[in-house]
Amino acid sequence: MVNYPANDQLKDVLRCPVTKGKLRALRPDELKILNDRISRRDLIHNDGTPIETTMEAGFISSDGQFAYMVLEDVLILLKNLAIPLAATAKENMAPVALGAEKKILQDFYDQVGWHKNGSGEANTFVDALKWEDLRSVAQEYIHNCHLRVNRYIKPNGCYLLDAGSGPVQYQDYLTYSEGYQYRICLDLSFLALREAKSKLGSKGIYILGDITNIPLQDNSVDGAVSLHVVYHVPKDEQINAINEIYRVLKPECSAAIIYSWPNSSFMSFFLFHRKVRKTLRTWIQELKKMVKTILRLKRQQPASSKATAPETPYHYTFNPDYFASRLKGIKLQILVWRSVSVPFMRMYIHPRLFGELIMKWIYNQEEKNPALFGRIGQYPLFVISKEQLNLKEKNS
Repeated sequence: MVNYPANDQLKDVLRCPVTKGKLRALRPDELKILNDRISRRDLIHNDGTPIETTMEAGFISSDGQFAYMVLEDVLILLKNLAIPLAATAKENMAPVALGAEKKILQDFYDQVGWHKNGSGEANTFVDALKWEDLRSVAQEYIHNCHLRVNRYIKPNGCYLLDAGSGPVQYQDYLTYSEGYQYRICLDLSFLALREAKSKLGSKGIYILGDITNIPLQDNSVDGAVSLHVVYHVPKDEQINAINEIYRVLKPECSAAIIYSWPNSSFMSFFLFHRKVRKTLRTWIQELKKMVKTILRLKRQQPASSKATAPETPYHYTFNPDYFASRLKGIKLQILVWRSVSVPFMRMYIHPRLFGELIMKWIYNQEEKNPALFGRIGQYPLFVISKEQLNLKEKNS
C-alpha cells in the first residue's frame, strides 16, 4: 500500500467534492462500522449504484455526511461515487450522475486508451499509437516540446497537481515533479491511476476525480500541469476547469496547461487535401453502416445489445479569443507548446527528406516567437499565474 502523507497533512489538502469542506481519514472503528453497513447493503453510492467492495481505507467529510473509499491506494473522490451516511445527505444532494461526455471519456480510457499495445511495442499505450508520432524522426522535437513545461512551473515544492494525469505515459512527464515531495495525480480513469502508481509509487497521491470539481482545498498546491485534458472537458465547463486549477494554486505559483486549437489554425491549412480524403472515407463508412442496417432489418435480426467501448473520447476546441475574454481575474499567457500536429508530421516529415532538420528549424522558430506560434500553431501552452496581490485584495 502507498505510504501517503500523514493524515494531519492530507486533511489540510483534500476537499469533499460535495460539501466543499475538509476531509479526514476514517478511524479504524469508523471503518469497521461502515464496512459492516456495506456488507448489509445498507449504503449505496450517491448516484444510486451499489457498493461492490468493502473499504481498505477511507475518508469522511468534516460534517460526517459523506464517506469516500480508498481502493488500491486510489482515493475515490468523485461526487457521484460519494457515500451518503445519513438520509439528510441524500435529500440535500444535487444531481449526481457523471455527465454523458465525461462518462464517454472515462469509458474510452478505462476500456481502450490506457491499455498497452499488444503488437510488440513495449510499454506503448493505445492513446499514444492513435495520437502521437512515435517515429524516431520526430522524437527529438517531441522531447524538447515536452520539456518546455518545466519552464513555467516552480521547480520544487510539496505538491504538484497533475490534473488529468493519465498514466504519466511519457518519461519526460516525470521531470515535472522531480523537485516535488508529492505528485497529485487526478484523473477520471481508474486504470490510468493504477498505471501512474506503477511509475511514481509513494511519490504519488492518486485521486479518481473531476477536473471541473477538483477535490483539493484553495491555495493548496505549489504547481500544476494539465496535458491535453481541458479540450476533453464538456465545452461549457472548460472555463470552470481552468478556474479550478487556478483556485487550488498557492499564491505566487503557476500552472502549465496544454490545449489544442480547432483545425482552422494556420498549420492546418497544409492538411486540407487530407481532410477532404478523410471526409470521403467518413461518407463511405456511413453508407456501409446504412446498408448493413437495412440488410439486418430485412432479415429481422435484432442488433446486439452488448455494450461497446467508445471509439474516440469526447473533445471540443475553442479559438484563442474565447479564453482571453472569459478568464476573469486570471493572469493568462498563451505560448507555444508544439506548433505542428501529428497528421502534419506524418504527412510531411520523413527521414530521407531532411525530416530531422525541418523539425529543428520549426523548433527554433517556435523558440524565437513563442507567443506567435502559440496562437497559429496546433498546441498552445496556457500559463496561468496566481499573484500574492490577488489574495490580499480578496481578503481586504
